[in-house]
Amino acid sequence: MNTIWGLSKRGHEVHVLSLVGNNSEQTAMLSMPDVASSASYVIPPEMSFLPGGLVPSVVRSSFRPSISRHIDEMVRHYAIDIVQLEYTHSAAYLSKSAGTPTVLVEHDIAYRSALRRTLKLGLGLRKVFGLFDTARLYRWEIKGARTADLVLAASAEEAAILRRHRIARVTSSVPNGVDVAALEPKGVRPESKDILFVGYFLHPPNVDALRYFVSTVWPLLSRTGRELSVSIVGSNLPKDLASAVERCGFRYAGYVDDLAEELWSHRVFIAPIRYGAGTRIKLLEAAAARCAMVSTTLGAEGLGLRDGHDLLIADTPAGFARSVERLLDDSALRARLGVAAHDSVKRRFDWPMLAAELEGLYYRLLMQS
Repeated sequence: MNTIWGLSKRGHEVHVLSLVGNNSEQTAMLSMPDVASSASYVIPPEMSFLPGGLVPSVVRSSFRPSISRHIDEMVRHYAIDIVQLEYTHSAAYLSKSAGTPTVLVEHDIAYRSALRRTLKLGLGLRKVFGLFDTARLYRWEIKGARTADLVLAASAEEAAILRRHRIARVTSSVPNGVDVAALEPKGVRPESKDILFVGYFLHPPNVDALRYFVSTVWPLLSRTGRELSVSIVGSNLPKDLASAVERCGFRYAGYVDDLAEELWSHRVFIAPIRYGAGTRIKLLEAAAARCAMVSTTLGAEGLGLRDGHDLLIADTPAGFARSVERLLDDSALRARLGVAAHDSVKRRFDWPMLAAELEGLYYRLLMQS
């Protein structure tokens, strides 16, 4: 979304085709501000034209043949210069027929995330199928990345991985970013609550992270006898996890209109992520809001944030609990980490800066075409 706004503000005409799942999402897309033209599309019950054998599950479940036709029609009607496709599975829509340069945005390397998730499964058919599907996803992802005219990677680490697979046209100069100005506090952070977890719960790593916190970290924090407030922000929380959250006495806020207010009002932001790939935008948002953060090593992967300087890193339940307690008890440390994280993110991940870099990449791509 910030890509769209950033390019629009720089005077470019941006057309958006979004695969949405229901009428409310469609309405949100149609009301998108500051975009020259926006087209929205509700996913129908449409038969995929892709053969099933070598196509990974994420592609089979999302691919719609009519989207390819819709893209071609938009390219011709609006004389579009560049087609940018988001996420690995969208490589299904890469086409050379119109002669338009294509950019594939790898928000994460999907097969890495799938493999990390599968390796956490116990022995059984689910693990066997998971490994098989990961192999299909690996094949699909590498082939798609080689087809695109340019691949945008989420971090320098992931760009290096893609290059090792002989994908030369890849850059990490436009990583996942954040609108720092929209989230940085305008005065003193109120910090009226203790612990905050943010996550979109249709994304499995967020579900796993909250389960991990509830089952292994929270018992260590709660046994101290101190009264702590915990807030969970994010939509689509599974019912069983919602029940567990309620038993723990946590506040489940669901989707919130004002994320900044939630970030400002909590002392500690937690990211107990155990698998996934790419970079976690939630950490960028928390850093922009000058939050004191505790994360796993994997949760902070690819962001260049330093343990003890920008945040605290902990990879065991006991270590995570100790780090949270340390921040709750030390307001000076919270302030120092929050300012350092904010400054680090503003230097490297602020969207006005990234929009200018993306514009430059587009111009260079057009000159080469």
